[in-house]
Amino acid sequence: MVGIVTGRRIGKNRDGDKNVLILQVELITGEDTRSIEIFSSGDFSPANGTRVYICDVSDSYQVAVATSDGLTPEVEPGEVEIYSTDNPVTTKQARIYLNKDGEIILNQGTKSAVSYGELLTGLQNELSTINQNFQTIASSLGITLPTVTLNISSAEVKKVKLP
Repeated sequence: MVGIVTGRRIGKNRDGDKNVLILQVELITGEDTRSIEIFSSGDFSPANGTRVYICDVSDSYQVAVATSDGLTPEVEPGEVEIYSTDNPVTTKQARIYLNKDGEIILNQGTKSAVSYGELLTGLQNELSTINQNFQTIASSLGITLPTVTLNISSAEVKKVKLP
């Protein structure tokens, strides 16, 4: 059985011991709306307008086990895209795209990420060469120049890890 999500609330599961997401699902337009618990392995709340597949667990208990937001698929075979949507669902919002080339693309980005440690080492090596050249020039002129320093520690994002 397939229905359309029209709302949601947090409520107790059938056993009454845990808070779960209860969807309001319209089965027949304007006539039959049911409260259905969604079974999901993650924290997932489908937007209004999303189609849900409902399974009978028993004669008196049903759960939503699969969803389809009706948006056009954009991935190639072997690829996965995880995304959020607006509500009601009309378009993809935040996106994580795992493509067949092994790339992870965030929000359709085209810029490459850099390794902070490798960038820091490269910049420090270049800075060392610049300081050596400045000191050679300063020495030949009989003057003293301060050492040029660089601190990019605030640019490091510790919650994103690269290989």
